[in-house]
Formats: sequence, structure tokens, C-alpha cells
Amino acid sequence: MGRKKISGIMIFVIGMVLVFTLKACDFGSDPDQDQDGFTSFIGEVESFEFITHDNRPITIYYVLPPQINSETRVVFVMHGSGRSGNGIAHNARTLAILTNAVVISPEFTREYFTPNEYEVLNIWRSGVGITPPSEWTTNIIDDIFLKSVERFKLNNTTFILTGFSAGGMLAHIALMYSKSPYMDYAIASSPGWWSFFDESRYFPRGIRDMMSYKSDLLDRLSNRKLYVLCGENDNALTDEDGTRNWQGRSRLERAVNYYESAKNYAQQNNVNFNWELLTMPDVAHNSNRAIPYFTNIIGPVLEPVGTTLSGQERLYGKWYAVNNTLYVISNNTVTIFDNPSRSVISITDIEPVTNDNSANASYSHRTEYPDGYRIRGVYIDAYRTSSSSVGDNFNRIFYISSDNTSIMRTTGNTWNRY
Repeated sequence: MGRKKISGIMIFVIGMVLVFTLKACDFGSDPDQDQDGFTSFIGEVESFEFITHDNRPITIYYVLPPQINSETRVVFVMHGSGRSGNGIAHNARTLAILTNAVVISPEFTREYFTPNEYEVLNIWRSGVGITPPSEWTTNIIDDIFLKSVERFKLNNTTFILTGFSAGGMLAHIALMYSKSPYMDYAIASSPGWWSFFDESRYFPRGIRDMMSYKSDLLDRLSNRKLYVLCGENDNALTDEDGTRNWQGRSRLERAVNYYESAKNYAQQNNVNFNWELLTMPDVAHNSNRAIPYFTNIIGPVLEPVGTTLSGQERLYGKWYAVNNTLYVISNNTVTIFDNPSRSVISITDIEPVTNDNSANASYSHRTEYPDGYRIRGVYIDAYRTSSSSVGDNFNRIFYISSDNTSIMRTTGNTWNRY
């Protein structure tokens, strides 16, 4: 799988994580929020209001990484047709934590933004046809980026644009046409249909009436990066508006065919082709399952822990993640993110254990996970979780891999260490 490498990989010292208790990151004197609006808890979804130049309100949901520094990126994660910026931001909490990114999820409500203004960026409008670039929704995305850079005091001058379903439609069309000087690259996942490089069909299904932007399109094919992403199980046969069958019978087919149309167009016009097609094994149409693939593309910046630690200290100081569930274990707390819940456990006891479950198929990695620790404690924070409450007991076993890069829970699920 292609991965965007980031220079200057950030090393998280164990001391940073040890302060990750009930208050986690104390950005200001107010335990809930300081004067700049920074979140008080790593992984918390917060928001602020943004007003467009034509006085339309947009709620900006965001998630901050554990520490903002000179390497912190901005990643837009655009919602689907359900128009829930809050929901997609919760799904993307792990992305913020693992890639050192400020995740920005604007909520373009139907009250103020038509599907045309959101999904195809107001590039085309009924009764008008192709609109001038000054009216494109990409300008609003740029304005939100600049506001976010100012608000969170960021050094980065570019953003990564990602989107799922209708958000993926927005992302790939923006990559094709946006005049933004700030967009780095884009990830477009699982839209219902794509804007094919087909000069016989009109925008947004094709590019027949976009020939005045042909030089821009060729530049995007060779000099910008689009990751075309779709789940291998996103293969339901659909043709909801009667025009999709020529693009492909399913979302997966349409993604593959769109990528091929772009590749062929680059070859026909003698330009290099810089895009990538990636599929997600065992994933259907599910944004929660897609976010980890976004994370892999963007690239974790946390270095894997070495093998020099011994004893129970091997558990401490790094993140463990699978899909959108994360664990961080220090010498006194366990913190769990399991979308959309968050829990913090005060550790009362850590007991060494040996993995004796080799006869059970669920525990087939006895050699790889020979030993571990039973952690007992009490929940001191339980946010939006139905399985535990403050004051409940915590009692779980974590087996540590022999190379110290992952842990296994007694359910057989494995979390990779970052």
C-alpha cells in the first residue's frame, strides 16, 4: 500500500503519555477549555462556528492530536450525504492521535448547502452551467483551513483532503479542479459515482464541458496525488439514478473504472500518472472501517517502541490501535477510545500472566504472545459508554508480542503498537 512519508518523524517520550490521565493535555488553566478553544482531552471532539463570506454558518468539528508541534498536519475528513460532521469526526479520532494531525470535519447542512454545492462543489449549477472558480465551494474549504491554522497556531501551510461516500465525491472533484494553493493531496473513498475522464459526457459525470480546464486536469494527474479507495465488499449492485451503469455495477467497480479512466487519459495525453488505487479487504460501505486505511495512507508518525524495555514497563508509553479502538497504558492509567466512547481506568494492580491458551483456536499465537499482564483497576471516567460506569471494576489481560510491537486481548483481538 502506498504511504505518504513524513520527514522528521516525531518521537513521543513516555513522560508525555504518563500525564495522560483524567485531564490528559492541560492546554490552559481552565480544565475544560482555554481562551483559544483548545480541547482539554486528547481525542475529544470539539467544535467552533465558521461563517462564510455570504453569511452561511458551518459548524467545524475538530479533533486535536496529543501535542501540537511544528510537524502537525491538517486533515479534512468530509462527511457523507448524512451531513454529520460530528459523526465523521468521532470516527476519525484515531487518525488525529496516530498521525499527529488536527482533524477538521465541517458540517455542510442541507439547510444552507444543496447537494450540488457540497458534493460537486458548486462547479456546475442548474440554469447556469459551469460556474466561475470564484463561486466554487473549494474556496470555503480554503477559508476554513486558514481559520484553523490561525486558531490552533499551526506551522503547516498545506492540508490533506479526505472524504467518504458523498465526501469522497467532493474530495476527488476538488483534487481534479481546485485552484487551492493549500491542498497537498486527497483520499477519495467509496462515492456513489465519479467524475470520469470522459470527453463525451458532461460534468459532473464527465469532462466534456470542462475542456477549458484541461491543462489543470493534466497537471493534477501528474503533479498531485489522489488515492482512489474502495472496500472490496462494497460491491452491492446499484444504479440509483439510472446513469451509473456505464461507470460500473457497484461502488467497487466504479472506483476501479474511474482510476482506469484517469490512467488512460494521462497516457493519451503523454503525461505522467501519479495516482494510486487501493482496496480495503473485508470492508463494505462503512466509514468507521475506512478511517484506518486513511491513517495508513497518511502515515503514522509514532515510532514503534524498541525491545529494550523489560517487565511490565513494556506496556507503557505508546498507543495500541485496531480499526478505531485505541489503548494507551501508563504506570497508573489505562485509557480506551472505542468510537464514540472514551474510558479511563485508574490501575490498582498489575499481575504477570502466562499465555496457556494454545489449545484454543482463538489463542493460536502462544509463541508470538507468550506472556503478559492482568490489569485491574477502577473506571474514573466513562464517556458515552454503555458497558461501564465510573466506579466499575476493570479486569483484563493483555499479552505482549515477543517483538514488543503489539498486544493481544483475551478475546483474541490484536492491537498494533505505535
